[in-house]
Amino acid sequence: MEKTGKTLVIIPARGGSKGIPRKNIRLLLGKPLIAYAIELALKCRLVDKVIVSTDDEEIADIAKQYGAEVPFMRPEELATDKSPIIETLRHTVRYYEEKGVFFDNILLLEPTNPLREVKDVEETVKKINEPDVDTVVTVRKYEIDFSDVMVLQEDEFIKPFLNVDKLTYRRQDEKNLVLLNAAAYAVKRDVLMDPRVKMLNPYGENSFLRTKAVLMPAERSIEIDSIEDLNYTEYILKQGGFKNESRDSKKKPKKI
Repeated sequence: MEKTGKTLVIIPARGGSKGIPRKNIRLLLGKPLIAYAIELALKCRLVDKVIVSTDDEEIADIAKQYGAEVPFMRPEELATDKSPIIETLRHTVRYYEEKGVFFDNILLLEPTNPLREVKDVEETVKKINEPDVDTVVTVRKYEIDFSDVMVLQEDEFIKPFLNVDKLTYRRQDEKNLVLLNAAAYAVKRDVLMDPRVKMLNPYGENSFLRTKAVLMPAERSIEIDSIEDLNYTEYILKQGGFKNESRDSKKKPKKI
């Protein structure tokens, strides 16, 4: 497989977590959740270094046990619930560049997507190496018929969410709708460090980003945010794979 730009994998893992206490090191089939991300990244032939950014000594120790580097402890101001993850990525890039180490691409792998596979990550890296791409995100198919979506008003009447008659809208386009699944985000170094960029997703003021997508199946797109997600993912793994797509969550991942 051809390897082009030098790629740094950053796995962010704060010690605090609102939904599941100590989520990043909760056991999933007897293995810490963060270990799935580390082992996956180390198997990827297109990356050059795998590091964990954490503010927690226990997480740091576990990350090292599974083969990741933990070159520093994340500053407290970058480890709060409101700290933008993009600032954690920039902090890591600056850390290495001050030591004379430079990377072309940054790949973000959250610990909360244990069902992604090496091929998902390698496809993400391949696309970020294309010359006309700023960021790459992983997505899954999203099935919805907007003509059936209604707004419930305070007077208990409903009205269409979209006035499809006044929009350039074709029902057949719905089959091309996709939803971010938070499994992987890649960004070119210069794009990441551009102060105009507030997040890696092409939302709002970041709509100028040239973002490509890597399509993943729904069965590998589960993001663990709750005990229910954790228990269900463990059930899937015990069964040897995802057999029923009906449980797949349609919630949007947090903006990165």
